Amino acid sequence: MNIFYPVLKKIVRFFLRFCFKRIYSNKFDELPANTPILIACNHNNAFADALFVGAYLSKLPMHFITRGDVFNPKMMWFFKLTYQIPIFRFRDGFGNLKRNNDSMEACYEALKNNQRIIIFSEGDCITEKRLRPIQKGTARMAFGAYEKNGQENILIYPVGVNYIEPHNFRSSILLSQGDPLKLSDYLPLYKENPNKAIKQLTDDLEFQLKKEVLHIENKETEKQAQTGFEILDNLYPSTFFSLAKNHSLYLKMKSWAIHFNQDSNLKHPIWPGKLKELKDILSDAKIKTKWPFFSGYFAYNILIVILLFPVGILAQLFFYFPVLIGKLLTIRFKPRREFFLSIRIGITWAITTIWLILFFLIIGLVTNFTYGLFFLILSPFWAKLGLIWWDARNLLIQKIRWSSLDEEDEDKVMNIMETLHLIHES
Repeated sequence: MNIFYPVLKKIVRFFLRFCFKRIYSNKFDELPANTPILIACNHNNAFADALFVGAYLSKLPMHFITRGDVFNPKMMWFFKLTYQIPIFRFRDGFGNLKRNNDSMEACYEALKNNQRIIIFSEGDCITEKRLRPIQKGTARMAFGAYEKNGQENILIYPVGVNYIEPHNFRSSILLSQGDPLKLSDYLPLYKENPNKAIKQLTDDLEFQLKKEVLHIENKETEKQAQTGFEILDNLYPSTFFSLAKNHSLYLKMKSWAIHFNQDSNLKHPIWPGKLKELKDILSDAKIKTKWPFFSGYFAYNILIVILLFPVGILAQLFFYFPVLIGKLLTIRFKPRREFFLSIRIGITWAITTIWLILFFLIIGLVTNFTYGLFFLILSPFWAKLGLIWWDARNLLIQKIRWSSLDEEDEDKVMNIMETLHLIHES
C-alpha cells in the first residue's frame, strides 16, 4: 500500500497555501469516484501545474503524464510512488519513443481501474496567458482505452490553471474546472471514422478548455493585459489561509480579458495604450500594481502593523532565510522561465523543512523536546501572522505613495481604470 502519496499530498496542499496569496477554484474535490477520468489542462508552469491540480481537485490519487526526459533513473522510486507516467517526444530520440507503448499501457490500466490521469493537452509548456492549440494526444488516449478495454464511460474534464504572476510567490492561482466531455458521445462517429472522431473530440476539448483559461489573443499586448489582471486581483481580499471556493474573481477576469481582446483587435485599439500610460504613472511614483494602492483601511493597516510588529518582524526574519536561499538557488540553476516557479517551490519547501527541523532539535536539546514540538505546531500560525504583518506594511507603503501623487495624475489613473472597467464609476 502506498502511504507516501497521500501524506505527500497533504503536505503539498498545506505548504502551497503559504506560498500564494490566494488559491481559488470553482470546485474542490468534486471529481466523481469509481469513474475513469482524464483531466485535460493547459500548461504554463512545469510541474507546478500538476501540484495545484493534483492537490486540490480530488482527494483521491491522480496519475501524472510527465516529460520522459526528466525521469532520472536515481529518482525512479519517487516517480513510481507519485504515480508519474513518462511520455517521450521526438526530440528525446526514436529509441525512447518506443517506450511510449509501455506508458500508454500504464494509462489504459489506470483508466480500467477507474483512476484519474492529469494530461497537459497543449503538448508543451510555455508561460503565457493564452491557450495554445490542443494536440490530439488526449483524444487518442481516451479512444485507445476504449479499444483496449472497451471502456465507454471515460470523462474528460477541461481544467484551466491561471497564474496572475506566474513566476512569483504571494500571487494568486485561479483554477477553473469545466463540465466534462463524455467519450460515449463520440463513439458512433469513431466507429465510422476514427480520425474524424479524434479531430472532433480534440476541437471540442479546445473550445471547452478555452473557457477555463485567461486567454490574451495578441502576444504583443500581454504585458499591458498583465497590469489589468493585477489590478483586478487587488480588488479581492484573500482568505486567512489562502484557499477558497470562489469563482467570481476568475469570471470577472475572464470577462475583462474578452473585452481587452475585442479592443486589441480593432484597427486603432485603445486599451493597450491606456494600460501602458497607467503603468507609467504608477511606476514613476514607485507604486506596484501587484498591491492595492487606492483602497481604504489605512487606519486598520496601521493598527495591524503596530500590534503585530514584534511577532511579524520576528516571523519575517526567521522565515526570510529559507525563502531567500530557495530563490537564490533557483536563480543559480538558471532554469527556463517555465520551470522557475516549480523549482523554487520544491527547493523552498525542502530548505524550510530542514530549517524547522533544525530549530526543533536545537530547542529540544537546549530545553526539552516538548517545547520543540510546540514550536513545530505553532510555526505555521506564526508564519501566517508574519505574512499578515508584511501585507499590512506593504499596503501602508502603497497608500502613502498613492497619496503622494498630484491631483492630476490621481485623476488620470482613476479615469483610466474606470474607462477600462477595472473599477466601477463612483
